[in-house]
Amino acid sequence: GVQTCALPICYNLRPGAFSGTSPFTPVKGPERSQNFGTNFAGTLVKDRASFNLSLNGSTSFETPNIFVETPSGVVSQAMQLTQPRNQANVYAVLDYAVTKDQTLRVNYNQNDYTQKNLGIGGYDSPERAYNMEEHNHTVRVQEVGPLGRRAFVNTRLEFGWSDSDSKSLLETR
Repeated sequence: GVQTCALPICYNLRPGAFSGTSPFTPVKGPERSQNFGTNFAGTLVKDRASFNLSLNGSTSFETPNIFVETPSGVVSQAMQLTQPRNQANVYAVLDYAVTKDQTLRVNYNQNDYTQKNLGIGGYDSPERAYNMEEHNHTVRVQEVGPLGRRAFVNTRLEFGWSDSDSKSLLETR
């Protein structure tokens, strides 16, 4: 594979030529995997506020193999379609010094996933394929600092929401 990091961005590529072949199919189908990411951090207000932002993702696809018995004989081959997967992540943090000893931190996290042509390959034909999407979000507020000389307070409030959706590629009644 190929890996490149030019601060603040990293990229990684693994072409399908680096993966093995199946002993059950004469020809291997295409596949590829890519990962990428970047991170930014710094001071917004000296001695008062700072931030961190991280963006990452990946894209990949593979070609499933099929092994089915048909009226004309056994079919054992790489399928004529791919199974793409995409993922994107965002992570952001803001730290703010409320007082000399008390810090307020606000985080946001988001993850998005899409996958297509799932549920096929092996003994399952393309008519069984479905697509899936998933989205997750989290917001967290945290206050940290000493309480007097002998106690420490760490108060957190977190709120999250998500949704997912799966859809069959073939709808019949």
